[in-house]
Amino acid sequence: ANWRMKGEESPQPPSPSTPLSSTLFYAAANTQLYVFNALPAILSTIYPSAESSSKPYTSTRAKATYALSSALKHWPLAAAALASNDSQGHAVLARGVVDPEPVIRRKMAFLIGTLTMQSDEKYEGEIPGEVINLVEEHTKSGGRSEDLVSALKREGVYSALVKGLKESSDDIEFEENALRALAKAAEKDGLTHEEKHDVKTLWHSWGPQGQEERGLQGEDASHIHKVFA
Repeated sequence: ANWRMKGEESPQPPSPSTPLSSTLFYAAANTQLYVFNALPAILSTIYPSAESSSKPYTSTRAKATYALSSALKHWPLAAAALASNDSQGHAVLARGVVDPEPVIRRKMAFLIGTLTMQSDEKYEGEIPGEVINLVEEHTKSGGRSEDLVSALKREGVYSALVKGLKESSDDIEFEENALRALAKAAEKDGLTHEEKHDVKTLWHSWGPQGQEERGLQGEDASHIHKVFA
C-alpha cells in the first residue's frame, strides 16, 4: 500500500533544472554529517549524558530531533549510524517515543515510520562516490549490514513504540504516527506476535470513530485491518 505518514509530502519528481534527485541530495548532504561526526552531537542534544550539566530547552531538543530526522532520511548508512557508539541512535529513538514532551515523541514516532519505510530503498546508481567509500569502509571494518527493520526490532525500538502507544492518553497525533509506523513494521516482520496482538487490540478498542479521529479511515483503515487481521 502507498499510504503515507502524517506530515509526509507526496514524492515529487526532480525538476529538470535540478541536477540531483532528492535521494542523491540527501545522501550527499548526510555524507558530510557522517564524515564530520555530527550525529553524536545531535543525539546528545536530545538526551545529554548523565554526567552532562547541559539541560537543553524543549525547543532546542525539538530542533535536534528534526535534525536527526534529516540526518537519517534517504541515507544508505542510516542503520550503521544508529548502531554506532553502542547503538546510541537506537537508544534515543526508544527513549524518544515515551518522552514526556509531545513534540519529541510525535516526531520520534514519525521518524521510526520513515526509517521503516526506507528499509527497502535501493540506492544503486544514486550514491555519491563519498558515500560508496564510507559504505565500503564500514563493511571492511566489520560493521553490521543489517537492514533497518531488523535493527529496530533487535534494539527494542518497536517494543518501546508499542509501549508508548499503549500508555498514550489523548495524544492523537502521536497515536496516528505510532500506529502507522507499527503497521508498516508488522508488514515487514518487525513486531513479535505479542506486540501485534497488543496493537490489534488497541486498534479495535478505538472503534471507527476513534480511528477516524486519528486520521485513519478509508483505505488507510482497511489496510491496517488487513495487517492486524
